[in-house]
Amino acid sequence: MTERKTLFADVILPVPIYQLFTYRLPHEMNDLVSAGIRVVVPFGRGKLITGIITKIHENIPTTYQTKYVEYILDEHPIITKNQFQFWEWISQYYMAPIGDVMNAAMPSNFKLASETKIVLHPDFELNQVQQLNERQIEIIDVLEVKESLDLKEISELLNIKTVHPIVKSLIDLNIILSLEELNEKFTPKTALFVEFSSDLLTDKKIEALISDLENNPRAKKQLEAVLLLLTEGDYKENNFTPVLRKTLEEKGVSISSLNTLEKNQIIIQRKYEISRFNNSNKDLKAFKTLAPSQLTALNEIKDSFKKYTVSLLHGVTGSGKTEIYVELIKEQIEKGKQVLFILPEIALTTQLIQRLSNYF
Repeated sequence: MTERKTLFADVILPVPIYQLFTYRLPHEMNDLVSAGIRVVVPFGRGKLITGIITKIHENIPTTYQTKYVEYILDEHPIITKNQFQFWEWISQYYMAPIGDVMNAAMPSNFKLASETKIVLHPDFELNQVQQLNERQIEIIDVLEVKESLDLKEISELLNIKTVHPIVKSLIDLNIILSLEELNEKFTPKTALFVEFSSDLLTDKKIEALISDLENNPRAKKQLEAVLLLLTEGDYKENNFTPVLRKTLEEKGVSISSLNTLEKNQIIIQRKYEISRFNNSNKDLKAFKTLAPSQLTALNEIKDSFKKYTVSLLHGVTGSGKTEIYVELIKEQIEKGKQVLFILPEIALTTQLIQRLSNYF
């Protein structure tokens, strides 16, 4: 009979500590684990946390008694050896704890700990319940009432110690997500818009409104605001496009006039979601004609790609490198490929998105 090996796993944990942590693997997990998969391990007093295995070995720690890995979360590695080496390089170069590097690199839903709070996914629909088991449904029922739960509360609710696999299964089904992940998601940008009250959107009522304001000597500013609003909002009977209040203000309409019109139930001021990349500078969104020097650089880059996988484009700020990036990106998209561009300046990134937005 072959003797069973006692294996240990070095694990990165998402905590601000430089070292890795070594845990003992139960014998039944020996053939199921590999570097790069997530495991649930005890950390601290009564706390469970999700970490990533970096190495499997038989070296027994001599300075402390190892605790056991509680559960395996993945069938296949979620990070590669190269990614881990990159994390190590970041940790050494920036003198940052490897746990902080992992914390920054991994999505929140991948880092389940006892204090992790989970909520129902905003797109959750009740018809998804049919495919769930009793414990999953129990979590959902409580979340519909309590809004959020941490994993410790779920453990007490289900009366089981390791709830991470159940929580993971619900995350994989897009039924729940961590509160941190929800907060990290893109928050829509809003702006204040002005529109006519819906019961005024007929030619007869608009004409009556204008007539009333014309006959009121004290309503000159309100009349100007209404006329400008009609023009900017492209009024047609029963149809009106809300106008950005900032646009009206820039054209001389006072906030007090708008507030008076709203008080008299003529207009409504309300917030709407807007794109973060809208820009009145239309030239910025258009594809620009390249200058001779830019065309030369572009052609040289294309030629270099025939022989090398990397090309360095060097130029001072304002020399026109962005337009060359845009042309190269556009060319790959036309081929049905995808492009990842990583830039150090937010303003430059925004420029690229603006110039390519209409193309998509």
